Amino acid sequence: MAAAGYLIWVQNPNGPQPQKWAEPPPAIASDYWKHRVLATVPLSAEDFAQPLDYLAMKYPAPEVVETEAKTVIDHALMDD
Repeated sequence: MAAAGYLIWVQNPNGPQPQKWAEPPPAIASDYWKHRVLATVPLSAEDFAQPLDYLAMKYPAPEVVETEAKTVIDHALMDD
């Protein structure tokens, strides 16, 4: 079944921010988006209709660990 929309976790200066998108981020994204999109969660039509606060609680932001060399993102949530 195709996703009705997507919950996108985006890295902002104040931390991860959830957003609802009708389409997934482009496969060939600019460097800007490659470093800002933390996670993409496909949503059913029922989930897509829910408020963003509800979706953020149901699908929490991945853990972001800052290191000197790079940012490591825990995608364990996406393996469900």
